[in-house]
Amino acid sequence: MSSLLAKAIGSWGAPLDLFAWGAVLLALLLAFPQVLRALVSMDRRVFLALVGAAAFGASAAYVAVYLRGGPRIIDATSYFLQGRALSEGHVAWPVDAESTSVRGRFLYYREDAGTLTGIFPPGYPALLALGFLVAAPMWVGPLLAAALVWATFALAREVAHDRDDAEAIGRVAALFSLASGALRYHTADTMSHGLSALCITVALTALLRARRSDDAFHPLLAGLAAGCVLCTRFGSFLGIAVVSLLALVTCSGRIKKLLAFAVALAPFALLLVAVQRLQTGDLTSTQGAYYAVADGPPGCFRYGFGDGIGCTFEHRDFVRANLEHGYDALAALRVTGRRLFMHMQDAANFGPLLLLLPLSLREARARLLALAVLAQVLAYAPFYFDGNYPGGGARLLADVLPAEHVLLAVGLAIVLPRRSLTGKASWMLALSLSAFALHASFDHRQLRDRDLGRPYFADADLAPIQASHALVFVETDHAMNLAYDPDERFHRIARYRGDGYDSALFEALHRPPTYRLAADRRLVPYVPAALTGPVRFEGESSFPVLSQDGAVATPEWAPGCASSGRVLHVAAVGTGRGRVHFTLPGSAVARTLTPQVVSALGTGTMRVVARGAAPTSALTWDFDQPTPSAPKCLTWAARSMPPSGSTPLDVEVEVRAGSLDLDAFLAEPSGTGSAQ
Repeated sequence: MSSLLAKAIGSWGAPLDLFAWGAVLLALLLAFPQVLRALVSMDRRVFLALVGAAAFGASAAYVAVYLRGGPRIIDATSYFLQGRALSEGHVAWPVDAESTSVRGRFLYYREDAGTLTGIFPPGYPALLALGFLVAAPMWVGPLLAAALVWATFALAREVAHDRDDAEAIGRVAALFSLASGALRYHTADTMSHGLSALCITVALTALLRARRSDDAFHPLLAGLAAGCVLCTRFGSFLGIAVVSLLALVTCSGRIKKLLAFAVALAPFALLLVAVQRLQTGDLTSTQGAYYAVADGPPGCFRYGFGDGIGCTFEHRDFVRANLEHGYDALAALRVTGRRLFMHMQDAANFGPLLLLLPLSLREARARLLALAVLAQVLAYAPFYFDGNYPGGGARLLADVLPAEHVLLAVGLAIVLPRRSLTGKASWMLALSLSAFALHASFDHRQLRDRDLGRPYFADADLAPIQASHALVFVETDHAMNLAYDPDERFHRIARYRGDGYDSALFEALHRPPTYRLAADRRLVPYVPAALTGPVRFEGESSFPVLSQDGAVATPEWAPGCASSGRVLHVAAVGTGRGRVHFTLPGSAVARTLTPQVVSALGTGTMRVVARGAAPTSALTWDFDQPTPSAPKCLTWAARSMPPSGSTPLDVEVEVRAGSLDLDAFLAEPSGTGSAQ
């Protein structure tokens, strides 16, 4: 109980950084009603330019103070790479070397086409691509912040259009947009929620105007905005789609308006289908295709309820703690409750201020916004992962923050009607900003200090070798996504494996100047081991595998005899038979291969064959160790591969029951291996 109370109270204390002190200064200014009255009474264009510029500057300052200059979480780095690729004309880009050197988290490799791509929908990467074209991708978020101020003002004005204080309500809502710490994060890091929030806000404004006009323009605009959400965040689209249908079907001229909405939406749906087909070869979502080869159990990353939902590699701790009996109604309530708990401080930095939201329902036109918030919560209820983290808050609900800012402003206008809105709002805005400085900023500092306390890669890291067009191996998924350039205009970036995969790529590129960018961003010269002697190909380097069917392959820690402390753990799902497939580089052919295994608990077969060769020429190892007392750290029989040029070797591990922990393949010149 005490830990739950401590979590609810959170951290409080004096401001500890310049960003938080800036919030204190702004709070002190807005605490004087005269300041807010001046803002409310100034020319509208001047006000929007001033507050929009402040939001732009605040999000840009967030990039510097909390993000330390670049994307931080793995999702943001993947969006970053997709934006760079689109700016170069790539929806998916060809990989001309052994794919093991580039495959990794949140990147999907399509084996039949030999292409790599990020896993997220194309909407936000397309916007980021514009930033890359002007060499300023990190300015996209702050520009969204400014646009959100204007869009929030327009939505609030529309909600209160028949009230005398409509202008004041719009301006107060815009100031709440500026004050929200969670919105500062989502318009700073390269995450898609800022764009989705802007499009939902535009859609809601257009829907409200469509309900009081007979033209087809506003339903068309709502359809365009909803289509952008469809190509950005599918779950958020479900929420705004339901709200749009309810809003249009209950107003006059609904057939014409629904048709206009559908016509505007259709091109975005076609675009999404076309992009997914290019990336996956069929209508499978790119995220679904990725999780099908990178996680388990099969179908773990899906929308809905039932057993088998919840990916046990990417979200292992969360799944173990919350999905013990599958994702049923009770689990959905718990996960949704976690989101709502985290979301309490997202809108105004201080949970109790949300008590104003129910008051806004007395304004009839505000109910559509409340419905949009509810629809967003329900749209993500069938998704098992809460998606919460410090600074980002309940990010799956962040897309409706502008609607909540409008509801806060309307609620303030309704409460205590004998006093002026500016008098009430000045104190509420000051309280919101103070709560960020004294409370919410501690969450953002956690985001700042995680991992290295800075991005895992910056362009300056490669400045010492800018002219060399070198081969650079990076050690982390984050660095890979940030440094990798599909057009390879400056350097060839690859994943550091520390084994034969590095050597094979080094030789295939004719031994260029080669460096390793360590996890702490130190750039050091690196010469991979020569392929002429014994070379190890670590099992865990093959993650994500190229395919898995009825089995799951994940990298796992295995202290003891594992050569790098890790293995590729291949486990059959349930009691059935399963297979996984990956490759060894062609430079391993005409060598003696010796599989080294930490444990084999079950029955199965491993096969290695040169691609295109007859199945009868495959090297085969069978194992049959049915009990947990099976011997550990096995070195299987050494067998020789016939020459096959640079043809890759296909490796198939079939597990009929139990699991196999593959440490590595040891490749030696033919005739030097020994069986044990």
